[in-house]
Amino acid sequence: MGLPVTKVEFGFTQSAGAYVYQDITAYTRSVSINRGIVRETDTFQAGSCTIVLDNNARAFDPYYASSPFYGEVKPQASVRVTSGGQIIFVGFVDSWSYDYQIVADATATLTAYDAISRLSRANLPAITWTQELSSDRVTRVLDRAEVSWSGSLRDISAGLVTLGADTVTDGTSAWDYLQTVAESEGGAVFISEDGKVAFKGQAASEVPQTTTTYRYNLNLNPSIANNTTNWVGTRVNTVAYKGTWSLQGGSFTEWDVLPPVAPSTLYGVLYSDSVTTWQANTAYTFSVWVYSDALSGQNVTLTAGFKKTGGSANLDVQAQTQFLPSGAWTRFNVTVPCTKTGQTAYLSVDGQYTNIFVDAALIEATPYLAEYFDGTFTPSNTATQTFTSAWQGTSGNSASTLTIVTTYNANQKNAIVVGDNGGTAIPYEQIRVVYGSDTLYTSTVVNPLSGTAQTVANSQGTAYGSRILTIDPSLTADNTNALALANYYLSIYDSPSLRFDSVTFGVDALSAANQVSVLGTDIWQAAQVTYTPSAIGSAITQYQRVVGVSHEITPERFLTTLNLAEFGQYFRLDSNNFGVLDTNELGY
Repeated sequence: MGLPVTKVEFGFTQSAGAYVYQDITAYTRSVSINRGIVRETDTFQAGSCTIVLDNNARAFDPYYASSPFYGEVKPQASVRVTSGGQIIFVGFVDSWSYDYQIVADATATLTAYDAISRLSRANLPAITWTQELSSDRVTRVLDRAEVSWSGSLRDISAGLVTLGADTVTDGTSAWDYLQTVAESEGGAVFISEDGKVAFKGQAASEVPQTTTTYRYNLNLNPSIANNTTNWVGTRVNTVAYKGTWSLQGGSFTEWDVLPPVAPSTLYGVLYSDSVTTWQANTAYTFSVWVYSDALSGQNVTLTAGFKKTGGSANLDVQAQTQFLPSGAWTRFNVTVPCTKTGQTAYLSVDGQYTNIFVDAALIEATPYLAEYFDGTFTPSNTATQTFTSAWQGTSGNSASTLTIVTTYNANQKNAIVVGDNGGTAIPYEQIRVVYGSDTLYTSTVVNPLSGTAQTVANSQGTAYGSRILTIDPSLTADNTNALALANYYLSIYDSPSLRFDSVTFGVDALSAANQVSVLGTDIWQAAQVTYTPSAIGSAITQYQRVVGVSHEITPERFLTTLNLAEFGQYFRLDSNNFGVLDTNELGY
């Protein structure tokens, strides 16, 4: 596929409370990002970003008045890195360092850390909290005047553990205290890739959800009889893909592909539900059927994407060109990430000569389905799938209908599916599997604020020796909450297991849709990983939790590594709803 488009920005000044960023991508030689932890027993430290910049023109010399960034090259400037339309780091400059070589090659290295570096310096006063859920405690800490963390920069999920009325020691680091809250919940607190303080409780791992979206007919389908605008070509019914009409010509462009509409009958295609916009950070597959009657065949190019504001040339597009033999219908597909909301879809088909036919254009959320629903195929309705017969039940007309694919809930990302088993699994470049005792504990002890220490031992006795995980002090309110927490930790660590430790992707080798999925994967998201050791025997498939993300970006390569950890046994691994509140898939 090639390297995703990466943008590097920094800014020291602010306007209306927001940083004014300047694009320094043209100067960037390499980017290295490390966030999260290596294993689940580690403590979250500040995520780091190291950027090497070309400084031959002294652009980043703070004393060079002719620099385009003069007055901006300072510590604590904000840094933002975006790749493939996805923010992958937001932080603040800790230091600038400069190297000058005798061959007159000068570089400036920017080292930045995420907001943990700032929260660590915010100290709480002596204060006694009231009894409350862990997630409420996190909100109270962030609301304190000493912290004053923006409400728009929070991602707080519901906690399960009730914390007691503990007293904070004067001068306690806000970040250290938040870590204690997370440990007492059995969850995590970290800085997300877009710079938010994220608190994830035991049930907050972002796992697959059954949600509904649709495959879209183009609003002006070329085979619809009363379409007389935008698609330029001669309507003919002598060559049609499973239908009555196609367009004949040499070049077809559809600019007016509006966002999906509310329920209505539009040119004979009934929309059965309301969709108001193309989903941001979602990949869509554009498809058309193309036919050539040129005697020697010809090259045909499909270009598709999304038009942003600012004019017709301002496009996010992908293109595919292939040779089309004479006398054959071929389905062309191109997948494009939609990076923003409110965009207009765009599609064009261009032939090498004048004799091509275009029919049955379709847009659908990726991954697209192999079946091309048109008027010759009327699927049945099920409890989880609703289809509207093409052309309101008239068979033989080329118009694709609606079906279930996958959508993205703003508060619940899907699990990333990784593997060496083909299909829709995202292929990895390297995987690390461990089998050891680094996270093995035969018993857990949790000491509540009020009550007695609660101890839970595994059922295997001393087979692995005595290895005790102690949470003392914890902030749990009482024996009930302490016992629940002890059981939760033991469910994760009570026996050694073969587990995936990390998985590395060559992002530059992935498809556009897979690049979006990998770059959009953040800490505490679920990952389904399939691995066949040395391609021998049966595949191993596990759900695991992402606990760390790193990126290594150069002009030649883009590598992303996800560090993984285990779920507890309270998560039911064969369920689409495991670990989700109100589903009875998580309990003590």
